[in-house]
Amino acid sequence: MSTVPFSVVAPDPGTPVILSGSSTLGHWRLQEVLGRGRWTTVYRAAPAELPFNQPGDYAIKVASGQDDRRARWLLQAEAAAGSRVSHPHVVPVLAWQHEGPRPYLVMPYLPGVTLRRQIDAGGPIPARFVAWWVRQVAEGIAALHAAGWLHGDIKPENVMINAAGHATVIDLGFVQPIDAAPGSGGLMGTPAYAAPERLGKHPTCSPASDVYSLGCMAWEMLTGQPLGASQKGRAHRRQLEQAGWSDPTVSRFFDRLLDGMLAVSPTSRPSLTTVIDDLCGWELETLAREWSDGESP
Repeated sequence: MSTVPFSVVAPDPGTPVILSGSSTLGHWRLQEVLGRGRWTTVYRAAPAELPFNQPGDYAIKVASGQDDRRARWLLQAEAAAGSRVSHPHVVPVLAWQHEGPRPYLVMPYLPGVTLRRQIDAGGPIPARFVAWWVRQVAEGIAALHAAGWLHGDIKPENVMINAAGHATVIDLGFVQPIDAAPGSGGLMGTPAYAAPERLGKHPTCSPASDVYSLGCMAWEMLTGQPLGASQKGRAHRRQLEQAGWSDPTVSRFFDRLLDGMLAVSPTSRPSLTTVIDDLCGWELETLAREWSDGESP
């Protein structure tokens, strides 16, 4: 396996949107725009009582429009899940305000880049980092499942990677209780990463739906390209080899792993526990092989 040095890419060099000192929301001073979505905007923020020039250690997600019911619903769902799950790979929700015309929630500010930025700027990711980051995300999603929630929108845009390589699952707006009524598919996140059972006439979702989405993300990390419709339901070793994974120990492992995660039938997919165990085992085997070959891991 290649041991070419690899690092997290730099944040987007685009000019940040800096707000005036008068931009406040409740007890918070909004400093700059971190991101905009269809229904919400995320700002870097600091407590209003701190000096104006002190960078904020918080991120505040705010409904983009006045009295937007969809945005309010998403923020309430995210607050419900994020305030109940404590895990190093899931962003926590520290506070929230659902009353008034502009509901919002407060999270810690996470320096780094999204996995989307990493893929777009750097192309296919080395296998060892794919295994490392997918395992971290899987551990975070497993914590959500253990607390009774499905994530519902796993994709590269919703994973933050810091300079040390720590991965954090973000954006819990599409969470849904695991014990939701059968036949309820809930709000769907991003179709390109959605499991087949979420796209039918009678959509359903389960922990296996998150496993499928994670498999789609892993494929994109390995190849640099999103999983095409013709590839869904089956990961082919030849396609991995064409993407640059000529090492048979790499292509065989990921072919088997993704073949299970991307199975059409939810009951044929592995549990997250199995995914995590498989990734841990492969990481340890790879590290041991590199040491025995005299390589620096």
